[in-house]
Amino acid sequence: MCLRCDGLSEDDIERRADMMIKVHGFLIQQVEAERPWTYTIGLTESWAQPELLMVDGDATTQARLLHILGLECERFGSIQSETLDLLDVQLHYVSDGRFAAGLVARWEHRYSMSAAGNDFKEVKFGDKWFGH
Repeated sequence: MCLRCDGLSEDDIERRADMMIKVHGFLIQQVEAERPWTYTIGLTESWAQPELLMVDGDATTQARLLHILGLECERFGSIQSETLDLLDVQLHYVSDGRFAAGLVARWEHRYSMSAAGNDFKEVKFGDKWFGH
């Protein structure tokens, strides 16, 4: 789903983002590409938690996992280690070099700043995802 492709203006997209963050505390931003990626906007603003980024897996799995982890922040104010164990995922800070080429452009636009490594944690699959 591309909001701009659906005819929404930049102001409409920003109003929609504001509403999602006010109501839910965060939103999921997906970037459709040959190798899609997904990230959150609002976790830092709402609960002082790093945003989440996922580049592995398909877009549906990325969105579902980030949604679950975002709801965890909503419920507890942070992501619980038990949830990470249950989902078999790990969180790692993103290196600054990964933010080139607009990786989190919507986040950077919202906050009028460039992303740095301590702003985002990348969600990585654990061994159970691969049958180990």
